[in-house]
Amino acid sequence: MRPRSPLIALSIAAVTFLCFLPALRAGFLIWDDQAYLVRNAQFLALGWRGLGWMFTNNVMFVYQPLAWLSYALDYSFWGLNPFGFHLTNLLLHCLNSVLFYRLALRLLTGVARPSKNDVLAAGAAALCFSIHPLRVESVAWASERRDVLSGTFFLLTLTAYLNAVESPSNRWRWLTAAWIAYTAALLTKTFAVTLPAVLVLLDFYPLRRLPRERRLWLRHRSVWLEKAPFLLPAAALATVALQTAAPVNLPIGLYGLLPRLSQVAFAPGFYLWKTVMPWGLSPMYKLSRLTHPVLFLSCGLATIATSAAAWRARRDNPWMLAAWLYFLIVLLPLLGWVRTGDAAAADRYTYLAGLSLALVAGASVREGLRRRPAAAGLLAAVLLAALGAATWRQAGFWRDSVSLWSHAVAVDPDSGFAHNNLAVALESAGLGEEARAQRKLGDFSPASEYQDLGEACYKRGDWAGAARFFSWTAEIEPGLPSAQNDWGLALDRLGRNEEAAEHFGFALMLDPGFAPARANLAAARGQSNRAK
Repeated sequence: MRPRSPLIALSIAAVTFLCFLPALRAGFLIWDDQAYLVRNAQFLALGWRGLGWMFTNNVMFVYQPLAWLSYALDYSFWGLNPFGFHLTNLLLHCLNSVLFYRLALRLLTGVARPSKNDVLAAGAAALCFSIHPLRVESVAWASERRDVLSGTFFLLTLTAYLNAVESPSNRWRWLTAAWIAYTAALLTKTFAVTLPAVLVLLDFYPLRRLPRERRLWLRHRSVWLEKAPFLLPAAALATVALQTAAPVNLPIGLYGLLPRLSQVAFAPGFYLWKTVMPWGLSPMYKLSRLTHPVLFLSCGLATIATSAAAWRARRDNPWMLAAWLYFLIVLLPLLGWVRTGDAAAADRYTYLAGLSLALVAGASVREGLRRRPAAAGLLAAVLLAALGAATWRQAGFWRDSVSLWSHAVAVDPDSGFAHNNLAVALESAGLGEEARAQRKLGDFSPASEYQDLGEACYKRGDWAGAARFFSWTAEIEPGLPSAQNDWGLALDRLGRNEEAAEHFGFALMLDPGFAPARANLAAARGQSNRAK
């Protein structure tokens, strides 16, 4: 079994692809997909104007120009057929599984020649990452393209960096490649900003380019200086991320300093728990779940206990501290320091953080194969089969909006957000009676209810109904440019181009930088001129 055999990589990719097959049957969901893709004409063009929009706008408060570019390429092949968008997500994830296999093999074996057990351990690590149910949200949700695409650039950065360390003669060439890949990762998802800290962590272990004694660190100036170019795009894109983060109006008493610190302690333990026991997964873990004392205390204690154990084992088992520090570093921007939503956690946040836990699983397989090969091999096969089956089942929940939000309600019956989205999904499917029952259990504000109902009507082609609901949204929230823009879109579909242009213009008066309204206004005026 040759470590670099294409057969191994193809096998890992094939298993990953098979486990996520249900995701290919999924449609566009009532959860960002409508605003990102279905009702957003801006990303469709690949010309200079379209590229300019991709690099200068932040739809839904997210800056992701390279993700928009990938969507535009999808559209050029598939139109707005959701199959093509989901296929790209899955193929990127399969590529990441192969990239991680190659990376895991290098990290597990170090400088020694790979053995049969090392290859199996690296393969197990790759599959623990790629077919874990926590990956489903990133792969099966079309709007989360940024996870899998930034993951590709993230892994390419690590690969190029290891090449730079192992090839001194081509060091700067590989460092340049790593810098380019890192910048691309940031332009896809700004949460990749922590990668320079990951490179420093690798220098400590397992590369051992930096000694443990702090007094000796300055003797290795070249190791520190080579990280300086990575800080420039990191600072720039971190600033963009903070400026474009979605504002959340939460009472100070609900989310002040102490609750923020509580979430920082809670989240790593929560993700560790979901990694080990991946059931009860939901698209939305509401912030209110932090108030549950048992859940909060158990997850907080798990974070503290794991940190203490890793620190105590730093001399005899430095891999434990390195793996846990990587997990914390990558999660750092996602722990709730800055509020960007009302979620306490999200499965998608583990996409990159879960790499180190998968690597630890691979190392455990290698140790087990060394001691009791038959038992360890059987146990690893059973566990991987269980993960694959759980991922297949979890991916099935994402096939449509009714299925997804029905599952979310089953997981957390007290989630008003899940009831809201289920009501909209049922309304969109023409199940008005069931939708009204769910709406009574939700936490709609009048404006959000009318907005969601308008989107449901728009999706099924009821332009008159959409215009009515969007108009009510605009009446309640007269200063909201998106409400005026949506109202104009529905009117435009009804052939009332001049009225639509008025609402697009009003949206621009409210927010001169609102790019969708500007593009829609130009299109509406063009249609009016052609009609004349």
